[in-house]
Amino acid sequence: MRINRIVSDLGRSECRFVFGNNTYSFPAAVGSGKEFRMPDLEGGIDSLAIKYDQREYLIGELALNEDRFNRQVRVRDKTSDPHARVQLAAGTAYILAEHNMNDWEGRVIVNYNIRDFSKNKAKFQQDLLRAYEVRITRGKHTGKTIRFKFTDVRVLPEGVGAMYSAVYDPNTLEIVRPDLAKDNVAVIDIGSQTCNIAYFKGLRFIEEFSGAWDLGMHVAEIEMLNFLNDAYDYEPNIAELKDIFEKKSIRIGDMTHLIAPEASEILRKHAGKIIDQISALIPEADRKQVNHVLVSGGGSVLVPYLKPAFYTNDIQALHQSRWANCFGQEIMAKMKDA
Repeated sequence: MRINRIVSDLGRSECRFVFGNNTYSFPAAVGSGKEFRMPDLEGGIDSLAIKYDQREYLIGELALNEDRFNRQVRVRDKTSDPHARVQLAAGTAYILAEHNMNDWEGRVIVNYNIRDFSKNKAKFQQDLLRAYEVRITRGKHTGKTIRFKFTDVRVLPEGVGAMYSAVYDPNTLEIVRPDLAKDNVAVIDIGSQTCNIAYFKGLRFIEEFSGAWDLGMHVAEIEMLNFLNDAYDYEPNIAELKDIFEKKSIRIGDMTHLIAPEASEILRKHAGKIIDQISALIPEADRKQVNHVLVSGGGSVLVPYLKPAFYTNDIQALHQSRWANCFGQEIMAKMKDA
């Protein structure tokens, strides 16, 4: 069966894709250069080199390892520079190569932070609605030139996909959470760089009470990094930082150090900044009407600290929270096709 769509979540920490029944992801780093210290290394989607629009790019782990000037943070949003388009081109080319597909045409579904959604949606759609030619220059598909064209582009606010992933069965498309489908729900999507809140009344997205801020987990990670440098002269990498917030401990040599009080305080302070923004955006009367709060993205560790923002005890992290947007966008695409 020919698959006619690709679903993507182009984050600032990780890029995720759904293509049919398959999922793919890679670190959201983009670098430049084509000289490699490890020429025989066979890389997958997480370690790519491509030629696209007359330029050479390193993607994912390869960018992190080979180009010390690589970037994981866009200037501001997905239309400010070519960062997101390079990620999308690289991921799509690799996935099509994996499936032995070329000259593919289809739809792409991608999300955009709520703060910039309305003003940038049309431009982002136009940017992506085009033909692509990507040559893979490193890894198992080295030498392949993949051509494809996005004939339809659907841009969704971040958090909307997460809501649908919670309400609907991905196979039958039947409602499995009727309470969420009829009640007032706030979805807080906490990514690496931005924090979005999407407000729903009976599955209807209320843009007036939805927004986004540069309060992703990077803010808490920087505070943790500063604490570890000062207290232990220890500098973990990004992946280790995410685990530290979960485990609330670090291991240096043969010693394990418990840092639960410090980790909890950093998370509490970060949640407080998010709560302040939510309180300013959504009037208290409307926050009192929220029946359920769902948390998606990499910031699910903040769930216990977000309760003061609302008047409900039903605050929970979504299952597979990092993938919730992607899975929900796939559900929405299936509904459109049906």
